[in-house]
Amino acid sequence: MDAITIDRAVTIDATCAVKVTLKGQAKAGTYTLLTVPSGALVGKTFALTLVNETGKSASAKLVTSDTMLSLEILSQGTVFMVR
Repeated sequence: MDAITIDRAVTIDATCAVKVTLKGQAKAGTYTLLTVPSGALVGKTFALTLVNETGKSASAKLVTSDTMLSLEILSQGTVFMVR
């Protein structure tokens, strides 16, 4: 996955929709989608639509900082039983 880097001033809407299509197995991790100049993402809201072409479900969320928008694919997890 290639990230988009913008090195100059940019205007981003207050609310943005992000659609990510997974073409294969979703591996847990954090993937950078967009890098912008400092402060360009502050106060912005991003809505995620995740499409997985394999038909398998994946849990994911968008993570933002003042300069970066990332996709975090969450681990399917491990179940612990405690007695």
